[in-house]
Amino acid sequence: SEFSFVHIVELITDVNPEYLYPKSLASSIFEGAMHQHFLKDHMQSITDCDEETSPTDFYFDIIEKILKK
Repeated sequence: SEFSFVHIVELITDVNPEYLYPKSLASSIFEGAMHQHFLKDHMQSITDCDEETSPTDFYFDIIEKILKK
């Protein structure tokens, strides 16, 4: 099943209820992930995403660091 924007916001809030910007983070994840996929396929020189490192890996790393309490 697909995650909706609201579901992502709820997950962020569940992980860290004190995080002040869950909607902004969720929208940045959606937009940024699409952009990183494009860069991976068309402009590899300006992204670290490749065949071994996916945009998902990149965003999980960011999210984990942002939401640590």
